[in-house]
Amino acid sequence: MSWDLWSPPGFNPKTSKDTDNYLTWVLHLFPGWICSHKTEACVKACIGFSGRAAVFSSIGDARKRKTNEYLRNPTAFVARLSKGITRAETEASEWGKLAAFRPNATSDVRWEETSLISDHPRTQFYDYSKVPHRYRRFLKRDGWPENYHLTFSRSEDNHDQARAFVRAGGTSAVVFKGKVPNSFQGLPVHPGYKHDRRFEDPPGHWIGLRFKGSSERRQRAITAGFAV
Repeated sequence: MSWDLWSPPGFNPKTSKDTDNYLTWVLHLFPGWICSHKTEACVKACIGFSGRAAVFSSIGDARKRKTNEYLRNPTAFVARLSKGITRAETEASEWGKLAAFRPNATSDVRWEETSLISDHPRTQFYDYSKVPHRYRRFLKRDGWPENYHLTFSRSEDNHDQARAFVRAGGTSAVVFKGKVPNSFQGLPVHPGYKHDRRFEDPPGHWIGLRFKGSSERRQRAITAGFAV
């Protein structure tokens, strides 16, 4: 399976669970560099600094190179991503699966404003985002691509907004410090840790995630309000 700019199925422990019907490719840019609504706590808790990325500096260096390539020439970068998608679609088909893509694994780029999604209308894309007006467009389907699903990402500074989106029939990811409950602040919680296929989540739910990382990182996230 082609690596190229995309990390292939199996590279990410979460997406490696998406094997029933889908094979999932993800794009890792450098955490925090292209996230307009990032917070100090979410950057420190970002999965982009955990796992193998916390051990091998070469992973962070590769993500910096990708990010700089995107910033220098976004059009050429999108074209390269698109070629990788076409190859991945073929590879998934050979395995009898569908291909899914998460282009913002560690970023918050507005891919809906590029040709990336529209050039592959029969392929499933999905992401998390902290950008409120992006999520409003997704909920209203205001010129939003039908094949691009968004989950709002709750953080320490946008809790009320996240809750409002859930009440409006959307989904919002919330990181729990311990066991994921069945409900949170009077609204149902869907266990998002079982797989990464966010486009299959029921509307009007919190998406409960478990904090991943060292006890020190967990405590910082709890203290900052990122994890609850």
